[in-house]
Amino acid sequence: MLVHQHLRLDVCALRQEHVAWLAAQPATLLYCDEVFLCHAAPDDDAAFWLEQIMEDGTSRPSNLVSIEARVAGIDASLILCGHGHLPRIVRLSDGRLVVNPGSVGLLGYRISTPKRYHVETGTPDACLYDRRAPARALVRDLSLRAL
Repeated sequence: MLVHQHLRLDVCALRQEHVAWLAAQPATLLYCDEVFLCHAAPDDDAAFWLEQIMEDGTSRPSNLVSIEARVAGIDASLILCGHGHLPRIVRLSDGRLVVNPGSVGLLGYRISTPKRYHVETGTPDACLYDRRAPARALVRDLSLRAL
């Protein structure tokens, strides 16, 4: 039997035993003394950790100081989190990594205005993407050829 009526297909597919299993899981888990797992932040299962939500509903990456403030007492070399549904890798100042693999489901909220963004995965040292840079480079290259 399904848990309840819901508009999201992923929630509709859950049966009572699935919900009970999820509810029985610990809030955090240390796997093989090397990987720390949490849903949102290590100290708050509902907090946005790697991003901050602005008043207009958009998100911005959290700064390193605020991210590191929440890992005190965690010795794992890899910290896995989720909740924000945005893939991000952050290298802490001591070299450890915090990784949010991104969404495997739907966002838990609706965004009324589409936001342009560029996501680089695979490196914690990615930078903001300038979407006009390729066009500027093309104009520059064509201008140089005309000389």
